[in-house]
Amino acid sequence: MTSPVFRIDSFAVPAAAMADFQAQVSQTLAVLRTQPGFVRDQAFERISGPGRFNIVTMVEWQDEASQAPAIAAVQALHRQLGINSTTHSQLGIEDSKANYVPLTLNPAA
Repeated sequence: MTSPVFRIDSFAVPAAAMADFQAQVSQTLAVLRTQPGFVRDQAFERISGPGRFNIVTMVEWQDEASQAPAIAAVQALHRQLGINSTTHSQLGIEDSKANYVPLTLNPAA
């Protein structure tokens, strides 16, 4: 049995870039929702606590193999929109992106 995979991306987005960034995230998630293996997504905005990241997105995939076509679709969208690491850097946007699997914890004794 395959395990679901969660793509969790964290972003530090300056206030001046927030509206454009949120539009980009909305467009990206719309594309991801049409991909085979997509399960669900959620976007979060930090309202309290320390740290530099103020936006987090999470996308759940059926399995790791489901991500390959989705990555290609997002790359095509981003090329079309002119989004890349250089444009994000120019806007002062920093990110941290990684895949995660569910962690099984043993109950406390």
